[in-house]
Amino acid sequence: MNLYEKLDASNVVLNIEGKRRTQIIEKIIQQLHHAGAAFDEEEALEKVLKREELGGTGIGFGVALPHARLNSAEDILVGLGISKKGIDFEAMDGQPARLIFLVLAPEKEAETYLKVMARISRLMRKEEVREELLCCDIESDVASIIEKYES
Repeated sequence: MNLYEKLDASNVVLNIEGKRRTQIIEKIIQQLHHAGAAFDEEEALEKVLKREELGGTGIGFGVALPHARLNSAEDILVGLGISKKGIDFEAMDGQPARLIFLVLAPEKEAETYLKVMARISRLMRKEEVREELLCCDIESDVASIIEKYES
């Protein structure tokens, strides 16, 4: 599975705003749900926030990777919020997250779930990918950028 196939334009929130990570997470979950993804919004919010309580999901370089496995998800779902200001996701490097990838997966998809998160993490280590994503002003460009670097 390629990451760009999961990042449809309808799963992207450009210029996402919020003062707290809970607000950002909630907005990305709502975007995924409005885009037609099949899952329970309340379960998603509860499980992602519970995971955040264990420790921030900021992975560094201005990237956060909030995530959870759900009983209600039928497929792996990936949403992306791009913040101009950045939000504190407690990254080890102290940088606020400007690229927030939200991953939701069915309970039974543990292996694929981990592979998707590892793929995002690897891809986000590349400065040129992060820079191009931060410059996006059209949601549909996100998948094209990811595809370019995933190939």
